[in-house]
Amino acid sequence: DLNLNGVVPEIADIILFSDYFLKGLSVFTIVPADQIANSDLNQDGVPLMIDDFQYLTRMLRNNEEPMPGPSFSGEIFATSVGNIKKIGSDLEKPGGAILLTFYSPDSTLEPVLGVDVDSMSMRYYHAHDTLKVLIYSFLAGDSIDSGPQEILDISFSAQEPKLVDAIAAGYNAESIYLSIRDADPFTIQIDKIHNQLQGQYVSVPIKKT
Repeated sequence: DLNLNGVVPEIADIILFSDYFLKGLSVFTIVPADQIANSDLNQDGVPLMIDDFQYLTRMLRNNEEPMPGPSFSGEIFATSVGNIKKIGSDLEKPGGAILLTFYSPDSTLEPVLGVDVDSMSMRYYHAHDTLKVLIYSFLAGDSIDSGPQEILDISFSAQEPKLVDAIAAGYNAESIYLSIRDADPFTIQIDKIHNQLQGQYVSVPIKKT
């Protein structure tokens, strides 16, 4: 739908909009141009944004349109503890929806909501070595608190998923300027090969550690 029957909002609209964030434009199959245009819930002239999605969920839960405040900043950080990838957020003000994109060749990974947002809703989808996770508030009052929060855990056995992108909207559908902090530092090590003849070529291992 979204919103060809003229009824705003409906759960079906939220499901379709969340499908877009996970699977892309192919989810719009009725009148795609109209459905895309109708996604501009906050009427800022830019459709298909995460703040439009949060605007829609707030309308469904509260039966009224939210009043977005000014944009604010936030940070998403990733750490690894053993075989668990932990994702956290540090927002200036409460958040309402976050979309995380990982490079992940392992299609068997199953994300789990972090302890600080276990009352939120989550959907995820894996395709083409990409894992997308959408965390959003489906009940009135649910939000991602400001300050440091644990929002997601991903257990892995082989290749660790790599956080490559994140977008978010505030609880009142504000835009959030996000930065991603990779908490896994690395160094480049160039090995030495002893007893070589001057002017000759030799392969030298270069390692990322």
